[in-house]
Order: sequence, then structure tokens, then C-alpha cells
Amino acid sequence: MQVCEAYASQPNADAATVADLWMQALTYFRDLEAPNDQIYLEKALAVMTSQSSDRGDKDKGETLSPLLVLEILRSKPQLKFSVLKAYLSNRLRV
Repeated sequence: MQVCEAYASQPNADAATVADLWMQALTYFRDLEAPNDQIYLEKALAVMTSQSSDRGDKDKGETLSPLLVLEILRSKPQLKFSVLKAYLSNRLRV
């Protein structure tokens, strides 16, 4: 997560590379078999949301679309909705 944050905060960061880093991070946390694995996903989603809101432009600020995030996380059937709730409500707010 720290690598994603550090790279994304650089002024000349490539948006495609930032998105790729976050996809890899979410995939890693999704496949993690640890007692508190869902906490890592929740934190990653919170950081993604804060990065997106920190950049003023809504279209450029979206790191990954909510649909892509759901696509990545759908292969973890035991994932609780509470992990996604804050992320989805922030990203889908009109």
C-alpha cells in the first residue's frame, strides 16, 4: 500500500501505472489468508478513496472504477459487505 501511495503522490506519476499498482495490491490483499485480511482491504480502499478525492478533477482522480474494484474482489466469497460499504458510498456519491 505504501508503494502505491508514494508513487501516486509524485507529480509526474503515470495514471495507468498507479491503477496497475492498486490492482496488484487489491489482488494481493484479496488472496491473503490472514486472520485480519479484510482489514487490509478496507484500508487499501480507504487510501484509494482519499487519493481520488485529493485530486480536484473527478474524472482524472478516480484511481480504479468501482466496477473494476468489485470485479477484483468478487473472487473472495467470504468478504463482508462492510469492507466495501464506505468505499462504495464514497465513490458512488453523486
